[in-house]
Amino acid sequence: MAGETRQLVCFYLGKEKYGVGIDFVQEIIRMPGLTKAPLTPPHVEGLANLRGTILTVVNGRVRFGIERREFDESNRVIVLDYQGRKLGFIVDCVSDVVTVSEEDIEEKETGRGEFVEGVAKVDEEGSLVLIVNVEKLFPRIEEKAAAAASHRSFAAEEKEKTKEEEESQLVSFRVGKEEFGLDIADVQEIVHLPGEISQVPGAPYYCEGLASLRGKLLPIVRLGSILGTGEEEFDERTRVVVVNITRGGKRLTAGLAVDGVSEVLRVPRRFIEPVPALLRTREAEFLAGICNIDSSRLVHVLDAGKLFSDADYEALLYEQGDEEEDKDTLDLRDEEEQYVTFQLDAQEYGAPISQVQEIIRVPQIFAVPRAPEFVDGVINIRGEIVPVVDLRKRFGLEERSLGEANRIIVVDLGDTRTGLIVDAVREVLGLPRGDIEQVPEVFLESGQASFLSGIGKVRQGERILILLDLLRLLSSRERDELKHFSSEVEQEGAQEVCEPGSLGGEAGEETGERSEQGSTADEENQGSGC
Repeated sequence: MAGETRQLVCFYLGKEKYGVGIDFVQEIIRMPGLTKAPLTPPHVEGLANLRGTILTVVNGRVRFGIERREFDESNRVIVLDYQGRKLGFIVDCVSDVVTVSEEDIEEKETGRGEFVEGVAKVDEEGSLVLIVNVEKLFPRIEEKAAAAASHRSFAAEEKEKTKEEEESQLVSFRVGKEEFGLDIADVQEIVHLPGEISQVPGAPYYCEGLASLRGKLLPIVRLGSILGTGEEEFDERTRVVVVNITRGGKRLTAGLAVDGVSEVLRVPRRFIEPVPALLRTREAEFLAGICNIDSSRLVHVLDAGKLFSDADYEALLYEQGDEEEDKDTLDLRDEEEQYVTFQLDAQEYGAPISQVQEIIRVPQIFAVPRAPEFVDGVINIRGEIVPVVDLRKRFGLEERSLGEANRIIVVDLGDTRTGLIVDAVREVLGLPRGDIEQVPEVFLESGQASFLSGIGKVRQGERILILLDLLRLLSSRERDELKHFSSEVEQEGAQEVCEPGSLGGEAGEETGERSEQGSTADEENQGSGC
């Protein structure tokens, strides 16, 4: 209509000047640190943490078919918001904001590209600005949400199949210099330290005060005071472990302030040893056992029901108001998923622990003739021949020789036990579902990364995890190939396959560098080598 104007934020890509409607621009930032993801379209540079929100960042040059160049101080990221969806768009530089009349905007010219919706004249000299069609920058991927839901449903089903009677799940956390753990059944959730805590006259010495959690009063307890480790100052790492304790039909919900939460551990119960006699005192009745994870890591297991004396329990219960149990309260076991995290290059990935059978050092890898292209060879795990796939090669990363840090994650791909070679395994991490975001649509444009299941935010995005669904790592055709190959190898027999002379000269030479470091690993795997 006559007289109407439009404001454009203008930027350069190559020699062309572009403009985007100012209503679509949330902010403009310098180049952030980026987290890469495998097998994504070439214009996707990665993910960035924008104040706790995961932002997908694309390269404007590559997206518009312009030659890629190295980033420098002039580059900026325009954060675009289209119908609530956000995208970071890297440009060479931002120039200015201009106001143009609708009368000065011409329809898109032939050859201007799918991302340009029109051309505007911005001054009397006839300078032109190509107006970007923002909607075109946001792809639409169908059934993405359904695929993500399917993955989570599968993970939940697998978790139910776990033999809980043979192992314990502990929420581990730090108090002072020591690590402690609580049975996950006693833990309702883990939250940040509330901003407002009200003092309560006459409360137990270790009670910091009362805070509000979803409309209910929650006693905040300094766990260090109860354990005798001293009172440390609260800081940004402080977390509150919300526990539920039931006595005499009355349930107390209390928040235990700890110095930091480590992870959710799933450990065999035989790892939890009785409390040594020297430590079994009346003052330390709350100590239920010692979890011996390895020689350098001991976790003190606490009995939540014995943290408070009967008198203090009644006092805290009174202060809380003895309210009825909130049926809408979410249980941590339902709201948290466990992931095995591992490294490939500088990027950290996570896979559901329900999909991981075991993790081993790298034994000798034997090349086998007629193996599928994506299979690097086979290994012997306690007499069973298992094909291995190098995830570096699978994700299109630069190949490198194997070292002491490399590990093999053993999974079941299409009914075939398979080993996945990774650079290093880091930890088992409990990740609340609220900290898992869906895979950005732009990541799935190429159709090659359907195995991406989500983006995990650890500590409000300080660490970004690329979450994988390992069952989708291979296509259905590749899974069939793998199953057929494994059947053939099984029929030939483990001894024949693993006999160096049976591989032939060319195949035997292929094992060279990978087999070099296998002898030591074989000994440590107690017979995993051939």
